[in-house]
Amino acid sequence: MWSRYWNQATPKQRRAGLRWYARARGEVRTLAHDTGTGESVAAGVVAALSVRQRWDRNLALARVCLRGGRVRGVLPWARTTAYWIRRGADPDTVLAMKTRAFYRALLGERDAVVLDVWMWRGAGRNIPTRRQAAYDRYATVLRREAARAGVAPVHYQAVVWVVLRSGAT
Repeated sequence: MWSRYWNQATPKQRRAGLRWYARARGEVRTLAHDTGTGESVAAGVVAALSVRQRWDRNLALARVCLRGGRVRGVLPWARTTAYWIRRGADPDTVLAMKTRAFYRALLGERDAVVLDVWMWRGAGRNIPTRRQAAYDRYATVLRREAARAGVAPVHYQAVVWVVLRSGAT
C-alpha cells in the first residue's frame, strides 16, 4: 500500500525520515525542560495541538500552552485536549487515534503508527473518522510493510510521510 513510496525514497528522504522522530523527541525533551513539565505532558500537548499544523508552529503552540498561555488558531477540540493534558489528564486516555499514536511515537515507541491525512492519501483512502477498527487495520498493514523493509514501523511511516509531502506520486 505504502511500499511504492518507501521504494521511491531518495537517500536524502530516507535519512530525513529515519531521523525525524529522534529529532522530534529531542525537541519535546527541550520543551519539557524549558517549561518545567514532564516529557509525557509535553509530548501529549504537542500531539494534541498537531492537527493541521506545521511542526515549527506546533512546537510554538505547545510552548504557549505549557507556559499557561491561551492557544489560538487551532481546532477547538485540540486546544481543549491540550489544556486537559497540561492540567494532568492522561494523554493515552484523552487523545484520539492519530494524536495518541503521535504521542507514543514522540516518546520513542518504535511500533507506533501515525496515520495522518498524508498517510491516508498515500493509501488512497479517506480518513476513518472515529473508526478505531479501520485505523488498526491499516496500522497492521503498515507494520507488515515495515517488517518487510526491515525497519521499525515508526521509521517506515516517517520515510513514507517525507516522500508523500515532497509530492511523489
